[in-house]
Amino acid sequence: MLMATKNLEILELNVEKLKTLVFDLRKENSSISHDLEKKENQISIYKKELNEYKIKYESLKIAESLQGNNDKTFTKAKLNNMIKEIDKCIMNLST
Repeated sequence: MLMATKNLEILELNVEKLKTLVFDLRKENSSISHDLEKKENQISIYKKELNEYKIKYESLKIAESLQGNNDKTFTKAKLNNMIKEIDKCIMNLST
């Protein structure tokens, strides 16, 4: 009987240790999940900023290419090419 009681006490101690471990792991998991959510939000913000900078960069490239040459014929040809490209995009979107 003494051996069974001792085994029962050891089992109870092990169950308590497991409960504590599960609690600690749940707490750690919650913390990691919270950190992951914060980092995903930050990545989303960075992606939006990156897209904004890409748009600004493209605008600057276009402005620079138009300003870089004083030849009005060259500028007019560039604008016509851009209009043609936009028309192609519109036609692709409408089909």
